[in-house]
Amino acid sequence: QTCAFRSRIMKWISNQDLLEMPVFSTLASLISDDTVKLGVYTRILEAVRTENKMFTAVSTVQLLLNIAKYVGSSINALSPADQERQISELIISSIRCTNLQRCEKQLQYLTE
Repeated sequence: QTCAFRSRIMKWISNQDLLEMPVFSTLASLISDDTVKLGVYTRILEAVRTENKMFTAVSTVQLLLNIAKYVGSSINALSPADQERQISELIISSIRCTNLQRCEKQLQYLTE
């Protein structure tokens, strides 16, 4: 069931602007299983990297930041180096896909 859910998420990301849908953050908050949430959020960051689309809406950028923070928090001292590298690359690519028109907002986003 988890794989089916992940594949649906990937299809939504590919076919629509899932992150820009107003109800997405509500839907994401309904995922209670941390393993599933981590998997879905990781797939979202992978799709963002693949789509190479620029996000400028403040709410979308904030949602992307929250997703990146959640995925980043999954790394700990026992995480393999390869997993650290992969997650770091996903987070960096999500940062590259954001563009807040005002400099101070972009700086605040990058420092978080």
